[in-house]
Amino acid sequence: MSVTVAEVMSRRVEVLDPSAACLTAWEFMRRTGSGHVAVVSHTGRVHGVVSLEDVAIAWCERGDPPFRETLGELLLGRLRPRVRDDAPVGLAARILLDSGFTALPVLDANRSLVGIVSERDVLAAVAGGRARMRALLGHTDAAAPASAGLAS
Repeated sequence: MSVTVAEVMSRRVEVLDPSAACLTAWEFMRRTGSGHVAVVSHTGRVHGVVSLEDVAIAWCERGDPPFRETLGELLLGRLRPRVRDDAPVGLAARILLDSGFTALPVLDANRSLVGIVSERDVLAAVAGGRARMRALLGHTDAAAPASAGLAS
């Protein structure tokens, strides 16, 4: 049986409304340390995921800060892939590779947002699971194995 997206996704999701300004999203992501924010309307409709990189690229492409632009406007006309929580991780990896996005919104059978799966989540699954990755990064009391291959 294959590993599902639900097993590797991040359940803690930062959410902003599509009417929020890009500046608001930028400040929010910088303040919270999150690299992504899910864009979800008050009705629960998932519009997509925006990253710090998306806002920075929009800034560079337009020449002026896109801070008055809303998240909804930023996502308008863009491919907005998503994945179901019961999908295999391999499918999420394929969508991430094909789309060029760094994270996807994860929806349940009712099309409600239940998480975000990022490239890092997929890599952690391939590298031996979230618990091993957290240990390697020093997020638990578990010590990293000597063979971890991490240079000091």
